Amino acid sequence: MSKFAVPSAYLVIPFFSPGAVLQDDGEKIFGEQYLLYDILADLPDLPKPWQQMESSIPLLLKRWKDEHTSIAQLFRERQKEAAKEPMVRYTAYLLSLLHWLNGVPVKSLVHLYDGLGQLQRKPVNVEERLRFIIAQPAHHHSYIQLAELYEEAEKLFYKALAMQKKS
Repeated sequence: MSKFAVPSAYLVIPFFSPGAVLQDDGEKIFGEQYLLYDILADLPDLPKPWQQMESSIPLLLKRWKDEHTSIAQLFRERQKEAAKEPMVRYTAYLLSLLHWLNGVPVKSLVHLYDGLGQLQRKPVNVEERLRFIIAQPAHHHSYIQLAELYEEAEKLFYKALAMQKKS
């Protein structure tokens, strides 16, 4: 198990605070530590999920499908603070998904919106919608937006797969 200091390009609240440390569990490609493979993209020994979107993106989508109802339940029970951590985690997974869909890792959270602006495959108004979610992850409306973004991203993924098979 290796530990790494989070680079300054990723120190953006609510994802990472100054002094944050990543821990590579070495076992699961998508452990609880989000953005690990994006942050450590330059290390040659780690998997590059953005180069294998056919296998990596379905794993992210499955995680969302398995967990999103529990997040919705927290909001129904008005447990906003309990919902915040999974909202942040699944927002980070969505950021990875959107970048991997375009064949690139998340290169920075500090310049996130510039990076999103350069992506070819992305949901409509994704930058504006993510600004809202990231600013207020403990709000029910943020959950609704996140769920819609996952739905739209899934459609974009299957469209990209279909286009890839055609060519």
